Amino acid sequence: WSKKVRRGRMFGHPVGIYPPEVLADMSADEVSAVIDRDLYEDAWARQAEDPAHYRGKRIAEGLEKALYLCPGCHRIGTLRTGDDRLFCDCGMETRYLDTGFFDPPEPFPSVAEWDAWQAEQLRARAFDHGEALFSDGGMTLIRVAADHGEEAAGTGELTQYEDRLVFAGTHFPLDAVSGMAMVQAHLLMFSFQGDYYQIRAENGANLRKYLAVWKQKTGG
Repeated sequence: WSKKVRRGRMFGHPVGIYPPEVLADMSADEVSAVIDRDLYEDAWARQAEDPAHYRGKRIAEGLEKALYLCPGCHRIGTLRTGDDRLFCDCGMETRYLDTGFFDPPEPFPSVAEWDAWQAEQLRARAFDHGEALFSDGGMTLIRVAADHGEEAAGTGELTQYEDRLVFAGTHFPLDAVSGMAMVQAHLLMFSFQGDYYQIRAENGANLRKYLAVWKQKTGG
């Protein structure tokens, strides 16, 4: 989500060296499980034990592409960033430190805990909304052809309802949308009735919430 690089300590080491004869006795799912286990890292837990500083300019800017729900007013799409600050027009404000934690540490000390909370609130629909759950303007819809050529399909507002996505008047029922995924923080990709589409957030809007609703509704 960050707009700027930051510099600090980095290290790595080999884990899980598996000879061919061991892998030959493992299923594909077992190999995937081992990779997931070996590569797992809780960055905030490591920082809590041994804090390192990752310094940069405007280190909070772009954080609204990861966090979408304000804990102060329970609205979606009202979070903004500037320099090292994350804030909402309801008065909620916190600083993002170069250790990766928030100051003050309430209600959430880290992005991970904030994200876990907002995911649960989204699942329970425990936020301020009407018939539409949320929406964002300034989007671009691209249709991707079989030869990977791209065709502009429109610009406008993307709106999430319980059962469908609506883009500038075009309806995409969620039960007919398959294979939805994000690329980086600005591109939402999905397939619909045999066609492939991209939604590009030209204005830095948060796309994670759309992906989260689709996963909740379809089990994807």
